Amino acid sequence: LGRLEKTNEMLINCNALSAARFAVASQELKKHTQLLFDLKKDLDSVFKRIRFLKMKLTQQYPSAFSACNTVFFAVDEEDEPEERHPLSRGQPEKSTEGTDKHKLAGVEREDAQCASSTQSSATSYNSDDS
Repeated sequence: LGRLEKTNEMLINCNALSAARFAVASQELKKHTQLLFDLKKDLDSVFKRIRFLKMKLTQQYPSAFSACNTVFFAVDEEDEPEERHPLSRGQPEKSTEGTDKHKLAGVEREDAQCASSTQSSATSYNSDDS
């Protein structure tokens, strides 16, 4: 009978401890869930602003924007992993030092054009906020 009472008391203590920890964990879960919802709302707002700026730049500077798009697509293609383009066995890798320098010069020139057009539009965008 004493062992049964002692076991009962231990179970009551375990239940009380579990209830307290559950309450703390559920409060933390609510806080983290609210934080995630707030972050999602903030990210949606940021992406909406980016889409608006992109649309505005496309309308104001169509030639510069299209040049920037070609640069970004070219960079994406260069960043593809080598598994997609495996070299066949026995063929040495071709040296592309000279062509890489020409590509980089073209990319830098187009990047400078994109930067100047986006900088001028950003200053006009900031003046609209006043």
